[in-house]
Amino acid sequence: WQDTYFIMANDIDMAGIEDFKGIGAGTNPTIPTNAPFEHFFSGNFDGKGYTIKNMSIDGIARDGDGAVLAPLYGSLHNCGLFGSLGEGAVVKNLTLDPSCSITGYGSVGGVSGALNGSAIIDNCHVAADITAYNRYSGGIFGYSAKYPVKITNSTFTGHILSNYDYVGGIAGWDGHADAIIDNCVNAGRIEVRRFDPSLKESTAASRVGGIAAVNTGRITNSSSYGSIDINLPETVTDINGIGGLVGQNTNSGKNGSMQYNVTTGQVSVKGGAKQTYVGSAIGYEYHNAANDQGELSDNYVDYVLNVQTTPCAYTNTDFGADRFIGVTTQQLTSGNAIESLASGFVFEPGYYPMPKALATRDDVRRAASTFMLVPEGQTINNILSGVNVHFNDAMPLEGSLTDGSLFSIKNNTLTSERDGQTGDDVLTLTNGYFSNFYPIHKDATSGIENIANDDADDPVVNVSYYAADGTRVANPERGRLVIAV
Repeated sequence: WQDTYFIMANDIDMAGIEDFKGIGAGTNPTIPTNAPFEHFFSGNFDGKGYTIKNMSIDGIARDGDGAVLAPLYGSLHNCGLFGSLGEGAVVKNLTLDPSCSITGYGSVGGVSGALNGSAIIDNCHVAADITAYNRYSGGIFGYSAKYPVKITNSTFTGHILSNYDYVGGIAGWDGHADAIIDNCVNAGRIEVRRFDPSLKESTAASRVGGIAAVNTGRITNSSSYGSIDINLPETVTDINGIGGLVGQNTNSGKNGSMQYNVTTGQVSVKGGAKQTYVGSAIGYEYHNAANDQGELSDNYVDYVLNVQTTPCAYTNTDFGADRFIGVTTQQLTSGNAIESLASGFVFEPGYYPMPKALATRDDVRRAASTFMLVPEGQTINNILSGVNVHFNDAMPLEGSLTDGSLFSIKNNTLTSERDGQTGDDVLTLTNGYFSNFYPIHKDATSGIENIANDDADDPVVNVSYYAADGTRVANPERGRLVIAV
């Protein structure tokens, strides 16, 4: 279909179509996955802003006992609306809504699972559920090392469930030096766990990132607000290379550029015999001194609301770590522009920075406005006793606690109990169809100073702060004169 043009003339509802495997889907099962593809799409597909609904792709085959079969025996690699894109392919102006689902063995993506030539994906928005039984899955795109894909102005707001590793909110393995991800947003959920016991269990799990699992190309002007939740058994010997933006960035392909990106999503990793190279922004920055290095600078992360305390977990070079910068929630959401991000992002009070091309989208604005304001000097890893943590009020947020014995929620505010106890809970903030979770730790130290509490019949149970002119102050900085009520 090279040089052939297709357009959508209206929304497409695929309800009741049960045998759809994707356009240009499937490889020859008798040859390795890196061999020439049997099927691919090389045309130009313009969705014209329309939506595909109720699309269900299931590329998994099972034996008579229900065990998953490998691709040699019937399951499919390369699963997506387009199984594989060929040379010159363009897919643009398309939405897959939340009623869509895509399941494949490996190389699974919302728009495309893999490449058989350089391709472009632009202005595509995926809210589908994506399930991968093996490696290489992404919200927009799954896997390519031999060919470059250019992904621009696109969003993922769905859910990725992976049984293995190499998972990215936008792209799984983005392995070509000329690959580009620009002006993209991940506001989806990434979940990695062993969900099918019939599969042979791997002893390793690596490379998971909010934008890409592995980046060898260039990522710019993009945000990841979505959460990463990894929970694996101790039989997994090592969980490594996990980050809010990328799992691993590398110049092994003579690029590895990352500039002007923001991540605010949670990075939670549990289980495994050990965990190495887990960072709030990037897990592993690898530099080969013999190769050219792409630009690496101005990548920001909200360190206050992330359980991971290090933006860059590991680098083998002396210039990698300082390119990933931890800042406070207030710095990112005050509306005051960070100079290096000003040309590519919109800054509004009550919102995290939003890529300019996507800042008017409701799904992006919901994700960007979902946060809370922890008092200065504290993080979710050490919330002091007796303090209030106010939820952002730019949009209505709903908070819930997993346990609720050490924290409570009332009037859009999280309050840590003043009982001197220490312990943990998990707070979930929900904004319509977007949610983020926060593993919170309560410190026994009191966070309230100089407030009398000697009346046993009328103890202090909640505190609000006001300036002299009567305006409420959510989290007064230390040293500011306020009235505590």
